Amino acid sequence: MLRLRPHHLIDIIRNIGQERPVVPHPYGHAQHIVTRAILDGTEHEVMLTVGADDLCQPCIHLTAEGLCNDILAQLEYGFLKQQYNDELDSRVLEYLGLEENSVVHMNDFLNLVESKISGLVSICTHPKEDEISRREGLEKGLMILKARNP
Repeated sequence: MLRLRPHHLIDIIRNIGQERPVVPHPYGHAQHIVTRAILDGTEHEVMLTVGADDLCQPCIHLTAEGLCNDILAQLEYGFLKQQYNDELDSRVLEYLGLEENSVVHMNDFLNLVESKISGLVSICTHPKEDEISRREGLEKGLMILKARNP
């Protein structure tokens, strides 16, 4: 079972739809490994968490206390990713009607995201990201993953 922040899973779905390369990131996090597991269909359940997850564990910005010390560069003022992401994931979970540490089947999550896509796009679009591009990537990613996980 994967343990992921809901926005990380939504970003992975978008990345798949945007056909972004599945390669290691300079930060050393495990997004490429998690993405491959999702694409391969080897992971069927996800525990949705607020805080460091399976993707974060090998990241150079994860402190010994389990907190992210990275700054969101796309904002005009310094803002810690930890605080931004914690607030984002709390909003996503509330919007989806789920609680922290909920365990969901991947297909159920894909269906839930599809049914609430407009609100999720609005909530999850990062500063300076194009909302239309996010939506299109998310829609295409959902279609790809749903075809792989009937």
